[in-house]
Amino acid sequence: MANGDHFYSYTALFRVTGWSGTPVPDSLEIADAQFFSLDHLPPLTRLGRKAQAWLA
Repeated sequence: MANGDHFYSYTALFRVTGWSGTPVPDSLEIADAQFFSLDHLPPLTRLGRKAQAWLA
């Protein structure tokens, strides 16, 4: 980055078979946390599509 800081972006995928409640991000390091069914995923990156195929 222009100020010399480093930025790393990553995606974490988890296969969940049962859950109750609502995921709540901590607002410090996690901006958003949601669950999606495999047939209602948001637009995926190339890596996301590979993960989707792996999870299916």
